Amino acid sequence: MAAYCTTIQAAELINPTLSDGSLNYVASPDMVTTYVGDQQRTINLTRLLDDDPGSTNGDFKAPQIFDFGPDFRVRPTSFMIQARTGFPHRSQGTNVYGFLDGKAWTKLTEHMTDCVTMPQTFPIGKDKQAAYRYLKFQVDEPVLPTDPAYPGVIDYGEIHVFGERTLMTK
Repeated sequence: MAAYCTTIQAAELINPTLSDGSLNYVASPDMVTTYVGDQQRTINLTRLLDDDPGSTNGDFKAPQIFDFGPDFRVRPTSFMIQARTGFPHRSQGTNVYGFLDGKAWTKLTEHMTDCVTMPQTFPIGKDKQAAYRYLKFQVDEPVLPTDPAYPGVIDYGEIHVFGERTLMTK
């Protein structure tokens, strides 16, 4: 009985959510591995869910990719993206992509982010609400930088993923 209780106490939710109903992808340190471009790199994911658009997860120059791991998939229904306070141009022109079949990225958003600091929500069409291992946040149409010393910087204040995380059955 003690072993059973220990196992139950160590269990983690497969689909933890925040108060707004979005996926809490930082509930466990192993829930998401991050890549910037094609290199595994730590992104401060906690700052993307802290409800403070002034906090930064880092200034990057390549798409940010979330990997939910070989045993899990995420089935998104919408995304909320908010620019970092003071830097709305750094996330303007963002689209979200999902990687399903190991061959090609699927564009999930129909519209790119605008140059605003308010949260922007992007619903995903039912035809694209599949289960993806990877999500990619990519600026497809960058604007001219306001500070020439930092061209091409990509930066987000908040990224919320609405949907569910599921365990793959073998």
